[in-house]
Amino acid sequence: MTWKNARDLPPPVPHQVVCPSSLVVNWKRELARFAPGADTVTYLGHDRSLDGITPATIVIITHGVLRRDHATLAARTWDLVVADEAQHVKNPASQTARQLRTVPSAMRLALTGTPVENNLSELWALLDWCCPGLFGTLASFRSHYATAAERDPTGPSAQQLALIAAPLVLRRRKTDPGIRSAPAVVGQGQGCRPPARLPGPGRRPCCRRRLSRIWRAVHGSTEERITVSKKAEAPLAERIRDHGARPACPSAY
Repeated sequence: MTWKNARDLPPPVPHQVVCPSSLVVNWKRELARFAPGADTVTYLGHDRSLDGITPATIVIITHGVLRRDHATLAARTWDLVVADEAQHVKNPASQTARQLRTVPSAMRLALTGTPVENNLSELWALLDWCCPGLFGTLASFRSHYATAAERDPTGPSAQQLALIAAPLVLRRRKTDPGIRSAPAVVGQGQGCRPPARLPGPGRRPCCRRRLSRIWRAVHGSTEERITVSKKAEAPLAERIRDHGARPACPSAY
């Protein structure tokens, strides 16, 4: 173990949060709640500037600003860079992912609810940004872990990958104790037998009126929904006979 004097440590530098524009206000609110003394700056707008920030400053930027001002952001050294909604950078070839990799930092943290949606290459993109070089190149990761793990999720390659990634991933499940989340998804299927023949011209006005009532039951006022729901006792499959009609715009009928 090597002990270092405080004079040998690098000087403190600011922190950065990269998130979608819809989460900027949420980050400011949460920082004010959990770190009320923190100096928070939103690097947004036409007159945005990094002048005047201190080593204790937390700079909040969006993905769009990162793409436009990547040279300015990469010219500074950051202590911690947090990538919220990190699924936006799980494609290593995307412009956002490439610009984020140019920002130097001592620590990196990726926050996402969907780390893997299509294949394990997306997991490599996130882990390689957080810990560069951990799994080598993408081609090496595919040949050593991903291809075999995608083929057999319970095989030795998948277990070895999970063992290496476990210390780096803090995962929260809905089944964890103390987690308040939405209830489990309940699916309800309803069969619909297509008619033997399409309705003739004489039947179309009737079908359009029924579709209009169904649309009002979904999108109308409370009184309309109550009135229509009392009339809509027959199955929906028996009411919708005109396959060409669309209830999204009843005024077109």
